[in-house]
Amino acid sequence: MEKLIELLEQLIALLIKYFSAVPLEQTEEPAPTVEPVPSESKEPTVEPEPEPTVEPEPTPEPVVEPTVEPEPIIEPVVETKTIDELAQEVLDGKWGSGDKRKANLEAAGYDYYAVQAKVNEILTPAPEPSVEPTQPEEPVAPTPVAYTGALPTLTLVKSNEEVINDTCKWAAWIAGDNRFHYGYTNKHGSSDSSKWSPNAHHNGCYFCGTNTTSGGCSKKGITDYERSYCCNPFVGAAWAHGGCVPKALSLCRDGSSWDYHKGKGYDNSSLFTNLGKPAKSKLKKGDVCCNDSHVFLYLGNGKLAEASGGDDNVRNSNKWNNSIRVTDLTDSKYKGVKRVHRFNGSVNTETYIRHGEISNRVAQWQAFLDWWFDGQVGSADGIYGDNTLAWTKKFQEEQIGPGEGDGIIGNKTLEAAKNCKK
Repeated sequence: MEKLIELLEQLIALLIKYFSAVPLEQTEEPAPTVEPVPSESKEPTVEPEPEPTVEPEPTPEPVVEPTVEPEPIIEPVVETKTIDELAQEVLDGKWGSGDKRKANLEAAGYDYYAVQAKVNEILTPAPEPSVEPTQPEEPVAPTPVAYTGALPTLTLVKSNEEVINDTCKWAAWIAGDNRFHYGYTNKHGSSDSSKWSPNAHHNGCYFCGTNTTSGGCSKKGITDYERSYCCNPFVGAAWAHGGCVPKALSLCRDGSSWDYHKGKGYDNSSLFTNLGKPAKSKLKKGDVCCNDSHVFLYLGNGKLAEASGGDDNVRNSNKWNNSIRVTDLTDSKYKGVKRVHRFNGSVNTETYIRHGEISNRVAQWQAFLDWWFDGQVGSADGIYGDNTLAWTKKFQEEQIGPGEGDGIIGNKTLEAAKNCKK
């Protein structure tokens, strides 16, 4: 401030000096005119020399010194840090320890006690939150769902080819199960009862329940008499349960079958065409080959299926299990054939699904049972055999009611299946 005053005083002095050096302007009066005095001697008039004009000295311009701005007063900047930052620096060892730390922090203008409290807080572990014991959650049961596959219907439709294929499939199935055997009251020309064939009802069928003890299977120690067939009911049962031909099924349930003799049975049925005796090479799958004492089913590819009661197959106990068999159609075998009947029909009917049936709807039912019983039933082969019968009865007993397990799949059973969820 004093320097500023001094500068102002110097400026004022310069201004005074400047204005003192400048002359004030004066108004000069004109000099009086002097008339020349005549003289006696005519001396030449001498004109006075004009005085030289003195130019005034130029007034020097005042020297103006540059104005010096006063320097601003700069206050020292004190760096401030947060308590959290200082606490972290203390932990990093930047402020010393003990009394030295206290002195350093206070010298820097910080609150030692606030910083130390934060340090203590950081070093003190936070208490773990108390967790109240929770009750275990009840497992959420999955939402039951219904069966998404196709359930069978009571409408049964088979083309001619399907009927023939399923008929041959059934015959081969029974022939391959050695629990089934030949049985017919026949002494084979011997009075020795030990050489008689194990007997059963002439036209009985295991699946229709028409085999009875009246045939006397026990004479040869055979206890499963109900699984016996003679040649004619074996072929008839194949058309009834494999092909599902309604007429064949009706005859089978009545303990009968198409008669293979000339002018009877197959000859009189509109479902079969009598071909006479074509060449062996002209035979087709499903052809029924007959003579006056035997009938068999041609399976195609040179094979046939039959229930044979000849001495070699029945009287020798070691061959008993092969009395219903699939074998080759040899020339000598075909030589005895007198008539060949070929199926010409199809199937379109409403009927329950029963034990022994072969069809696509049986396969659908087996797939459902396998789903319901968690894969215990097995493959869906379309054959309603004993295994499928057992699982069907179990399902009926559980889902329809006690005493309902008859193995016959009708509307009640299918409705129960439709409503099942798991």
